[in-house]
Amino acid sequence: MNWYLDALKKSFVFEGRSNRKAFWFFQLVDKLITGAYLAICWWFFEDSMKTCLAIGLVYLLLTLPARVTLLCRRLTDNGISQVNSFWTLLPFVGTLFWVGFGVYPGAKEKTSTRSLDASCTAE
Repeated sequence: MNWYLDALKKSFVFEGRSNRKAFWFFQLVDKLITGAYLAICWWFFEDSMKTCLAIGLVYLLLTLPARVTLLCRRLTDNGISQVNSFWTLLPFVGTLFWVGFGVYPGAKEKTSTRSLDASCTAE
């Protein structure tokens, strides 16, 4: 839950880096909150679905800055220009870019993996 709250606190901070764990845990918690909210609306408030969807849209708009800045910080960690975040706006293909940018190991993760590989082969 700390990764989710940290991402919300840094909603307008484009500098810095974001590791894979923080990126994916934010996505996980965000999807769980959205799914639980939609399930509650579906089961209990089926008559007022427009109101539920409006509240869901407000949640989406409130978390949008955190989503964008987290992706930009993740791109910085990968050594990719933040301008490439616009590829994620493409329909259908954008999801593939989003997942690809999230899965690709960052600079610190690459160096730690290489140092572990080098220490294993030296022995």
